[in-house]
Amino acid sequence: MCWLTYTDADNDPPNYVRCERSTTPGTSGLQPPVNNMIANDSGDVTYTDGKQYYFNWFYFPFVGTGFILFMVQSGADAQVTKFVVCFQQVEIILSHLGVTPANNNAGNHTFFANYTDTFNNPPNYLYVYINGISYSMSKNNSSDTHFVIGVDYFYTSYLLEGNNTFAFKAQMYYTVVGNPIYSGTFWIKIHNDTANNNVFLVLIVASLLSIFIILIVATRKKE
Repeated sequence: MCWLTYTDADNDPPNYVRCERSTTPGTSGLQPPVNNMIANDSGDVTYTDGKQYYFNWFYFPFVGTGFILFMVQSGADAQVTKFVVCFQQVEIILSHLGVTPANNNAGNHTFFANYTDTFNNPPNYLYVYINGISYSMSKNNSSDTHFVIGVDYFYTSYLLEGNNTFAFKAQMYYTVVGNPIYSGTFWIKIHNDTANNNVFLVLIVASLLSIFIILIVATRKKE
C-alpha cells in the first residue's frame, strides 16, 4: 500500500491524486499504468489540515529497489510531484524438507524440498548440500509452474556408511536477484546393512556345506 497526505492552504480539493511505479527517480523510468489514489475519508472536505489518500497494489509491482512517483494537481496550480524510494524482498519459503528412505542403510537416498514464491516465479537456484557439496535439485513434475502454492523438488544420491550432513539453499528471481535463504543443517547416520550381510553369510556357508556334502557322497561312491 502507498499513501500520502494532501494539504492545501486555500482548502482547494485536488483535481487528481495519482501514483505510478518508476525504475529510476525520474520520469524516464516511469512504468504505466498511472493509478488514481483513493481518499481515506470521502466525507472529509477540509484540506487545510491534510487529507490522506492511498492506493493498494495486490502485488507490489517490483522486487528490490524501486521508486514510486506521486502526482497531485489542484485548481490552476501546476502539478506537484514527489519520488519515494521503496525496497521489497518478496518472501520465498522452503518447506517439507527431508530425505527418504528412513531405513538408514547405505544406498540411494532422495532429498526433497518444496519451494514457494509469492510472485509465482521459479527459483534462481535450489540446491541441496550433501556433506558440504552443492547439487541442483529438479522438479518432481517438470510441468508444474504453481510456485505461488509450492512446487516439489528432489535430488537422489548414493550415501555411504557413516554420518552424512545435508542442507538446502534457494534464491528467488524476479526482475532482480534476491537474497538467498537457507535451511538448517540436518544429518543422517547410515549404518551397515547387518541383516543383509548376515543373509549373504548364511548363503555362502550353506553353499560351501552343500559342496562339502556332495564331495563326501561322491567319495563314498567311489569306495
